[in-house]
Amino acid sequence: FDDNMKNVLENGFQLNDRTGVGCKYLPGILTTVDVSERVPVPTRRATNWKAMLKEYLWFISGSNNIKDLNEMGSKVWDFWRNDEWSSKNGFEEGSIGYGYGTNLIHFGCDLNDMENNPGFNQSDYVINELKNNRNSRRILFNFYRPDKSGKDDTVLPACHTQYQFIPEPDSDGNLTKLSVCVTQRSCDCFIGGLSTNLQGAAFILYMICQQVDMTPSKLYHFGSHFHLYNNHEAALKEYLGRGYPNSPILKLNKKNSIYEYTADDFELLDYEPLEKMKVGVAV
Repeated sequence: FDDNMKNVLENGFQLNDRTGVGCKYLPGILTTVDVSERVPVPTRRATNWKAMLKEYLWFISGSNNIKDLNEMGSKVWDFWRNDEWSSKNGFEEGSIGYGYGTNLIHFGCDLNDMENNPGFNQSDYVINELKNNRNSRRILFNFYRPDKSGKDDTVLPACHTQYQFIPEPDSDGNLTKLSVCVTQRSCDCFIGGLSTNLQGAAFILYMICQQVDMTPSKLYHFGSHFHLYNNHEAALKEYLGRGYPNSPILKLNKKNSIYEYTADDFELLDYEPLEKMKVGVAV
């Protein structure tokens, strides 16, 4: 992933983007990470990895409200909280509308009529397929809902969109290993991809593996629009010039359900990151 960021820094096309910050970008960037023993939590710069973890647990809870994430102890979505927008579009205060959690647990729902239209639970579907139908090529979920991605439907349409889970044979030919292929339509590589999305996908893979008695194998991350914001260039150059401590090992307490995990169930071993870097977010 670091090599891919260096590539976009040196060879990316310049774009005036939605945020007004501007960025360099390249299309169709693939990163492959072996997560069988270690997880891709950044080590060249220390990050508040548990705040990012809580974001993914918030997705799994099905919540669409930033207040719920705040109660979990994470402020990573405070940049996008807009109570005026929520009120204007008929959502409760703190809501992001049809965002990640809603689309994962209530895909197709009507947030204003959940009793009659609660939607489809994609998380339950994936886990059930991995337990009962591992030969399937349809074991996936989508955070992105095209019919609810407009400016009146969500404050920010999902950037990382599809997660497909691919069972693999072990040395005996049994499908006991599991990889995940992540498609990210919009990849802010330095803040989003590196510091959040790679580790988030690995955390999801580890949790699902525990629920279906499989072992993690690889993470394939495809950045469709892989970009580096102009105000991140100096920080990335500093980052790439640093040493490279080894990625950590994840120790994960097992739970009876994917909905029971808390941040306290996650512990990183052999984790010795370098000092933090202050990098602004392009909103």
